[in-house]
Amino acid sequence: MKTKISILAVIILAFGTMAASPAPANNSFSINQASGSGSFGFIRSHKQAKGIEVSWSFVGNATGFTLMRTYEDPTDPYAFWETVDGTASNFTASNGTASNGNGSYKAHDSDVSAGFLSYKVVASMQDGSTVVSDVSIVRISK
Repeated sequence: MKTKISILAVIILAFGTMAASPAPANNSFSINQASGSGSFGFIRSHKQAKGIEVSWSFVGNATGFTLMRTYEDPTDPYAFWETVDGTASNFTASNGTASNGNGSYKAHDSDVSAGFLSYKVVASMQDGSTVVSDVSIVRISK
């Protein structure tokens, strides 16, 4: 009888400890990037007015950027990513000039629906390669 109670107590303690463990605070993840050609410093997204404001920084010889979004699980390799605004000329650099590949940029996505939206930026490099940013996730409730 004591053995059964001891085993039950160990099982309850084990599950209690697992249930009390906090989830990791970091809800973002990285996507592999090409090495040596350029890098993203950050990507952020937040609700602004009736849309989403996405900002990012990049250092490297980028010829343009493509902002992409999905309502699906961004970790799913079969998730459908759609283009928001196609080229660097659609984005505003922090100094108000057109993109030259270095600096901070922002774009506004006004065509959004309720749900979790995930954004990523793809930088097109001078050598024809691409560099993909981390993913930024924002929740829209309407």
